Amino acid sequence: MIQRALIFAAATCLWLSACQKTPDTAVDLAAPDTAVDLATPAMLVDMAPDLAPTIRYADIQADLRSLACTAAGCHNATASNKLRIDLTAGKERSNYDAMIADQMVIPGSPNTSPLIVVPVTGKAAGGVSHVKSLSGTKLSNWTAWIQAGAPY
Repeated sequence: MIQRALIFAAATCLWLSACQKTPDTAVDLAAPDTAVDLATPAMLVDMAPDLAPTIRYADIQADLRSLACTAAGCHNATASNKLRIDLTAGKERSNYDAMIADQMVIPGSPNTSPLIVVPVTGKAAGGVSHVKSLSGTKLSNWTAWIQAGAPY
């Protein structure tokens, strides 16, 4: 949401600056054959990469919690599988370190990271069924986070 607002603001500024020309060089937007170059959102992000939001591990852990992945027996601190999330305050770094050490996340490679593959396909290691719980914005954010090297 914030990224869209920033992109809109940047596009508006670019459009307004294009219209702030002298009268002899102003673009007549009412003229039917006038071509106007407008920046697309992707171009704006490329022009100003600092406007793109940075996804961090804290965002991923919040998503895991909101998806109920940290519920008792699934991926809580005492779970028997590799993905264990301890929601005790101050444990975020150790959760992150374990996720990397246990290769649940392969930095730079979302297509081979179990954190993405398992909840998207619904299959865990050994063909065990898993809830297909990852799609939409969360999938996009997690994929971007891993592709960016999975920063803490």
